[in-house]
Amino acid sequence: MVSMGRNGLIFKKLKIKRMNAKFLILTPDHDKIETSPDFIVRSVPRSEVPLYISIANASVCFIQPSFSKKGSSATKMAESTCYGGTCYR
Repeated sequence: MVSMGRNGLIFKKLKIKRMNAKFLILTPDHDKIETSPDFIVRSVPRSEVPLYISIANASVCFIQPSFSKKGSSATKMAESTCYGGTCYR
C-alpha cells in the first residue's frame, strides 16, 4: 500500500475548507493505493487523462526522490499546466 504522506496532510487541510473535496487518483497501480471514502482511484486509458486534468481544480505529481530526478520536472507537471491545471510537486 502507498501512503499519501505529506500530500495526505495537504488534503486533510483542504477538507477543513471544502468538506466535499475528493482526491482523484489516476494510476495503473490502483491496488497499491490506501482506501478512503475521500479517495477516488481510477485506472483510465492514457487518452482520457487530459480530460481528467482539464476538470481538476489542482493536481499533485508524485516523484520518487532520486539523484536523477533532482534536476528534472515531471512530464505530468507540464501536461497538467498545458491542460489548465494547477500543479503541486
